[in-house]
Amino acid sequence: MELDVPDQPEFAIYLSLPTGPLDHHTGFVGASEALAHPHYRLIGTIDENGLADLTMTNLTSGQSETLNQYLFPSHGKAPKCGPLKLDLRTWDLDSASLKEMLNIDLGARNITEVRKLIKDNSGVALYRDGFRVQPFGEVDFDWLGFDLRRVNNPTMRFSNNQVAGFVYISADGNPGLRDRSHREGLIDSPEYEDLKGVLTQAVSRLETWRYGLRRPKGESPESGPITVDTPSGAGSDRHGLFQNFSLSPVRDVVNAKYPDDTELSRALEEAQETIDESVEKVQEVLSQFSRLATLGVLVDVVLHDGRTALTRIAYVLRRLNKLAGRKRDEDEQLASALTKMHVDLTAQEQALDRLFTRVEPQSGRRRGRPRALSLQAAIDEAVAVHEGTLEKHGITVTVSGEDVTVTADPGDISQVVHNLVGNSIYWLSTLPEGKERTILIETRRTPEDEVDIDVSDSGPGVREEIQEMIFDTYFSDKEDGIGLGLSIAGSVVKDFYDGDLSLVTPGPLAGATFRARLRRRVG
Repeated sequence: MELDVPDQPEFAIYLSLPTGPLDHHTGFVGASEALAHPHYRLIGTIDENGLADLTMTNLTSGQSETLNQYLFPSHGKAPKCGPLKLDLRTWDLDSASLKEMLNIDLGARNITEVRKLIKDNSGVALYRDGFRVQPFGEVDFDWLGFDLRRVNNPTMRFSNNQVAGFVYISADGNPGLRDRSHREGLIDSPEYEDLKGVLTQAVSRLETWRYGLRRPKGESPESGPITVDTPSGAGSDRHGLFQNFSLSPVRDVVNAKYPDDTELSRALEEAQETIDESVEKVQEVLSQFSRLATLGVLVDVVLHDGRTALTRIAYVLRRLNKLAGRKRDEDEQLASALTKMHVDLTAQEQALDRLFTRVEPQSGRRRGRPRALSLQAAIDEAVAVHEGTLEKHGITVTVSGEDVTVTADPGDISQVVHNLVGNSIYWLSTLPEGKERTILIETRRTPEDEVDIDVSDSGPGVREEIQEMIFDTYFSDKEDGIGLGLSIAGSVVKDFYDGDLSLVTPGPLAGATFRARLRRRVG
């Protein structure tokens, strides 16, 4: 597939250099050869209604897949940015993938230079009627937030220095995308946000497809994350536990004693790259689990400080109520106003207290002792955390079935339901306006004396091509997803209740249905 961009002006630069050390540079100035040899390419159009007609290609294997679907960045609303054309190229930066590019005449002598060549040409440029809009396309201008997305999920996401490409718009077709007064960048507007949103969603589809291609066949969710791309040079600024994983002392000796031995130097460089990549993979995994631990600590701090503040608020409210009582005989109007204020503030204080109670199971404290509880009551508490979001997106939730009594930690049930309902809310919010948005949670005891919790929704469902991958740690089909929700829910069900979490097809509603089956402590 090629893009037809007729409004792009014919333009070329020819260098004519005098005889001498630079005369070999005489000729036309062209784009980097590396840009012509990406590992993956995403090319096509997105119309004014958000309908994408894109082709994803793996240039290494020749595999390709078409993408024809609506991309809605504003919760079911068609994007306001207008139609656009795009041509994005991406690379895997691990040594094994880059070795193949050494066979191409890129002017690079080793993997380090290939990687640098790619990074130096990275950036997504924006063209309006054939003219580039500054500073889009500059190496350090990460206007689509690739690096931030990668921090949240390094296993799946591209970094900014892995992506180069072009986005084409026009003044007539995209009137809402306007330049700033100093002609650097676009004005922050709903149209600009939607432009970034549809492009991020398109790239997310490419990332998901790439994950499937790179995922080892037959990998189970328990086998851990797949190989990830890692930046080079980590050994130079590494510290702490990993500071000694460096070949610098050896390299110094080699450079001093064998300065002309290019084969030895190259071998050392590639060995250091392999070590750097392996260490960074370990660091990425550690950072993910550290983030989870930090989240638990953060919830503890919020609960402690929040409850302290609530205690103070309750004290002030009691004084306020007493003051209102004393002033009633002197000034009825003031007393009535104070009483109303006391009632309103007390309601808010109680709402905060309920919120803290619901959030408490997510804290980093030790799990509570399992106790007999109503499963549906625990589910209602977990759903209540999402009350505001459900109302915002017009989503109705129904809890039905047999109200089973189980012996469980309420926090475990909350964790499972919280993640499953959160997923449903996200995908329901992507539906076009006017579509039914429903979540159905059913509980039952099976003939085998097991307990099922089914969470179904009327969303778009789980695409067939990714159904094998959704339980992989760090896999996510959301453009900004971390890929831990289903993994965490599945771990709780398996580790504490000898159960399993599965995707059920077909379900009672048109979208996705997940079943958490509990086998232990269900009497």
